[in-house]
Amino acid sequence: MNAMSIKRILAVISFAATVLTPATLALADDRDALEENMQDVKRLALEMHRDLIVMQDEKVFPEETRINVFISMDLGVFFDVQSVKVVLDRAEVAQQNYSKKQARALTLGATQKIFIGNLSEGKHELTAIVAGVGQHYPIRRAITLDLQKKPGTQTVNIRLSDGEDRQDLALVAKVMP
Repeated sequence: MNAMSIKRILAVISFAATVLTPATLALADDRDALEENMQDVKRLALEMHRDLIVMQDEKVFPEETRINVFISMDLGVFFDVQSVKVVLDRAEVAQQNYSKKQARALTLGATQKIFIGNLSEGKHELTAIVAGVGQHYPIRRAITLDLQKKPGTQTVNIRLSDGEDRQDLALVAKVMP
């Protein structure tokens, strides 16, 4: 946590304490001004929350050992994803079951960070297992990536796409530069 972040957090807390004191609320004749102050407090609280999450990620997942795994899709209409499981060095590290709304968001171009973690340098094996429903039958596919972890943050993208005949599922796992 750097000094600038601590100063910002303290400023938000002192501002909120000033705005929300009972005396301030009792003196506020103008309801619009009070609502505006409340919106400012909410906005600052959200900014503070975001900053705390970023700082937590920096402390819990140091840049030297961090690995991010993302899921994205480029699919037609013949496959509905139901779940994705990520296995790293034979240990399950993440699983996501998708609602129809979440699956639709992925097909429209959304990308999901399914895993963030620490990984030591060296060779590792990352496997993604995808389950869903094809046109008339359930589909389950897996892809394994032999990963050479180097110092610094490493990002892996697991991309679900249409197979060659556009009625099947193809998986591509790629380490992003």
